Amino acid sequence: MLAWMLMAAQPVAPPDRVADDIRCLAVLTNALELAKLDIERMSISTSILYFVGRIDGAAPDTDIATAVTKARKRTLPQEEIDRVRMGCIGELVVRSDVFEALSPKAEAVREAR
Repeated sequence: MLAWMLMAAQPVAPPDRVADDIRCLAVLTNALELAKLDIERMSISTSILYFVGRIDGAAPDTDIATAVTKARKRTLPQEEIDRVRMGCIGELVVRSDVFEALSPKAEAVREAR
């Protein structure tokens, strides 16, 4: 019984999905700083909110700002940044299909992209 209680008291590492979402936020916040057009900034900001919500749902105790700041300090080769970015875009595309299924007006959003 004591062993079970000790195991239950151990901090749980964030799931890999949370780590992936932190990497997405690092890439997106960097892109937001570089964005020149309002439409770009709006799209990136919406994407940031999506990943923040995913992290909040999966690991509500995560200090997102600190985790993203640490992730942004890491120097990654461009290929790795591109791989992360494409994974984030893939996730957003899948979820945009769900959005379209929920709202008949969502098609106008896709056409605007």
